[in-house]
Amino acid sequence: EVGDSIDDEKEIYTDLLGYFSAHRDKMFVLIIPPPEISIDSASLTRELSQWLVDRENGWLSSYVHNNVYAFNYYNILTDPNNHHYVNSDGKEENLVSARPIDPFNPDELYYHSGGDDHPTGEGHQKASAEFLPLLCGWYNNWKSGIH
Repeated sequence: EVGDSIDDEKEIYTDLLGYFSAHRDKMFVLIIPPPEISIDSASLTRELSQWLVDRENGWLSSYVHNNVYAFNYYNILTDPNNHHYVNSDGKEENLVSARPIDPFNPDELYYHSGGDDHPTGEGHQKASAEFLPLLCGWYNNWKSGIH
């Protein structure tokens, strides 16, 4: 959860790119933390998660190497219709539903047991099914030098 601004978080993540750039023989995958049931700054937390995975306009937009990737675990767990996956064309997609199932809390944990902020097995299964093909693709891109 972020505070009143995401500028500090953006600066922290941007500063990490120097380290990642110096270690291109390693592949780094940021797993964006899952949401909580209730988030005070839910829309800003959503904004940060979207910025982190946006390779065209976000965190990695000016990063020229192929060894850093971000998995939007946050997004996947906020709605059954939200996804971060490899589509049928083999391309990475990060989708946020325009019609969330819980329109009053679209940026908070959907897959919860009601008792705590941990995702349910169903949420973990959805995330795993979407993460593994992405990870395989990212690994292949990194090993082959494709950006």
